[in-house]
Amino acid sequence: MRGDRALADQAAGKRLQRAIHVARARANILYDTELAIKAGVSYDTLMNWYGGKTVPRGVELRRVATFLGIKYADLMAAYEGTDPEPPELTEVIRELVDELRLSRAQQDEATMAILRALGASARQGPTPPGTSDDSAPATPAGTRQ
Repeated sequence: MRGDRALADQAAGKRLQRAIHVARARANILYDTELAIKAGVSYDTLMNWYGGKTVPRGVELRRVATFLGIKYADLMAAYEGTDPEPPELTEVIRELVDELRLSRAQQDEATMAILRALGASARQGPTPPGTSDDSAPATPAGTRQ
């Protein structure tokens, strides 16, 4: 029976490790050592969780979740092998609206850059036919240099 429990703990630890590593990557944290220091838990604690040697204590797991900007419940769900609670519909809609606003702002910025470039070329005036923008003098057709 102890062997089954150890395997279950190892599987739980691996699930938790994957969840933490995904969140860590999103937070641009490269190493578990950096996470441990910034979240206020020991590196050995993280390694013990990942290896299934210890069960995460709520206060420590909450520190990690808070630092990574994710929900404590999501990390517990990963550890327990259950589905996390789906986000509230209003939260999802708010995030989508924010993304759309950002996208719209980027489009507006690109449009303004194009208009500025067009305005600059319009102020220079049209280039007369038979002239080039090169600094080399133009040679009449049929003549040699």
